[in-house]
Amino acid sequence: MSTSTGQKILEKIQQIQDVSGFRELHWEGSFAEYLDIVQADPRVARSAYQRLYDMIVSHGYEEYTRHRDRLVHYNF
Repeated sequence: MSTSTGQKILEKIQQIQDVSGFRELHWEGSFAEYLDIVQADPRVARSAYQRLYDMIVSHGYEEYTRHRDRLVHYNF
């Protein structure tokens, strides 16, 4: 009984997989090709933390001073 249940689960997974979408999102190439891409758009080489910061800052922020401390309020 568990074999047929396992087979059903595998069939469901195969139905929802998008192979062409996966290939589009997961680029494969040489290191030289990657360097060409980075040269064309340096943002490609940013880390996950830098991308997260970019998303936060894109919504705007305000700088202000309180008790001689420079504070930043992010609008997200």
